[in-house]
Amino acid sequence: GIVLGVSDDIGIGKERFVGYVEALSEANIKIDKNKVVYGNYSSRDAYNSTIELLEKNSDITAIFAISDVMAVGCAKAIYDKGLKLGEDISLIGFDGMDITEFNTPAITTIVQPRTQMAETSVELLVELIEKRTDNRHIVLDTELVERDSCKNFKK
Repeated sequence: GIVLGVSDDIGIGKERFVGYVEALSEANIKIDKNKVVYGNYSSRDAYNSTIELLEKNSDITAIFAISDVMAVGCAKAIYDKGLKLGEDISLIGFDGMDITEFNTPAITTIVQPRTQMAETSVELLVELIEKRTDNRHIVLDTELVERDSCKNFKK
């Protein structure tokens, strides 16, 4: 399943959803719209949506939350439903926030290069101010940081 931000997201949330769909496609898995919920980019809303997702889909083995803030809410919902995170169900967040490291169990996350993002943003802003460039869309590399929230199928 996936926990998205908002249904009419036209920004980064949409791009993360496209990446999710592409990853499923590469694994020959069809997207199931019944396993797509919205968490409003908040832990509380993600918690409620994850409870609903789990109640409607007893076969879910993994959840991707498109933000770490929502992943924390998902983790609490998984716990409250009596499931073991990293054993019964896997969870991945996105952002690389410190809170994921201190959750129990620690949440796997996709880390963004914050320093590079800041430097690139400043460079682009200066270029725009000085009218040396037009508005551009830049995609930076991310890194998967595996922690305890994902089941290890290699065992």
